[in-house]
Amino acid sequence: DLDLLIIKVTGKPFYQRLFEVRRLLSPLVRRQPFDPIVLTPKELNERLARGDQFLQEIVRKGKLVYGKR
Repeated sequence: DLDLLIIKVTGKPFYQRLFEVRRLLSPLVRRQPFDPIVLTPKELNERLARGDQFLQEIVRKGKLVYGKR
């Protein structure tokens, strides 16, 4: 199972972001179950500040695929 965290500056609602990413990536990961999480930088910072352990682990142990830390 692939957990994919995408941090993007956008004004779109959470579920619309999720739908768009699933639609774009589904053909590429056909046989691999994947769970995209699309957050704005503000949402990510708020959740980390609240102690979201799942996101803390992703930030700490995850692999950067594109962008910069």
